Amino acid sequence: MYLVAPVFWRVSRSDRALIALAVLMFPLCLMVQRSAGNPLQTAIHFLPIWIVGMAMARFFDSFKRFVQTQWLSFALVISLLLAWELFFVKGTHSNWSVLGKLLSGMALLAVFDAFQGWISNQFEKLADYSFGVFFLHSYLITAARLLMDYSSIENPKAGLLTLGAATVAVLVLCVLILRATVWLVGSKRSRWLVGV
Repeated sequence: MYLVAPVFWRVSRSDRALIALAVLMFPLCLMVQRSAGNPLQTAIHFLPIWIVGMAMARFFDSFKRFVQTQWLSFALVISLLLAWELFFVKGTHSNWSVLGKLLSGMALLAVFDAFQGWISNQFEKLADYSFGVFFLHSYLITAARLLMDYSSIENPKAGLLTLGAATVAVLVLCVLILRATVWLVGSKRSRWLVGV
């Protein structure tokens, strides 16, 4: 990625060239699978997403206007992709999953921009807990995995919705544990225990 960055930087100086590059290269992330054993193949898989990100940064105002006028169509396409992955795709690393994640990410950018005042306040609060969340989340995930392995609870099907629900659940549990720790031992001692 870093080796080809200067080439894309030069191309991105032209609006038309950047749009053409994003459109022409995007099919690569659907045609080329990521591979843990092949870094070059994985780089080719993710390269179009990087280019689309460059285009999003350049044309974000135009994208916002599009979402404001076509939000229903945009939401419908994302919902269909999420449903497709939930019911017809195994795992969370399919090529269709990449497309769904990319469009979901674009939608989140639009939502964050529309509600940036309220969201920034919430993220500021979350930032106060960020180290504690980082410290605790792996323990909660491991505990949940052990609970499912040694009980009759079935592992949920993988998919974007499952991933999203699990992320929110772990985040909420982490914050509750951190707040309880601060309440029980005080803020001075909790910094030593959980970093908050």
